[in-house]
Amino acid sequence: MRWRPGRLGVLMAALVATGCGEPKFQFAPVEGTVTRDGKPLPNVLVTFFPDPEAGTLGPRSTGLTDRAGRYRLTAGPTQTGAVVGRHRVGLLDANLLGGPGGGAEGPSEVEDGAKGPRPSGPRVPESHNEFRNTPLRAEVADGGSVVDFALPK
Repeated sequence: MRWRPGRLGVLMAALVATGCGEPKFQFAPVEGTVTRDGKPLPNVLVTFFPDPEAGTLGPRSTGLTDRAGRYRLTAGPTQTGAVVGRHRVGLLDANLLGGPGGGAEGPSEVEDGAKGPRPSGPRVPESHNEFRNTPLRAEVADGGSVVDFALPK
């Protein structure tokens, strides 16, 4: 049996010829706010998923909103921002998660930043949680982007 280079062989040869290694992605800073009915929404996990259908590839980037509803994206422990291009955006109410920054037990900060019991039910529509279903889209520009999300009540 004789080995013939197929698509994988050609791809491997191209990688070796171009210096192999991890693909390099262009990142840009991304920040913004998440509000609901005009009020800041703290403790929401914001995830930018590069959209391959729109031609954007790379790692996802995440950020957690603070008391003022502000977030800044990172992609791993050392990379700030998100890959330049088009993204699908997921929003997840971290109050519904267990562990640090989330969990359903005990008092916490509610939407206006006051201490008290957690609001019942999700503060973010369930459809916004999944890559395939989220209606939210964003474009990350070369020089950076400010992307705000205003959720209805």
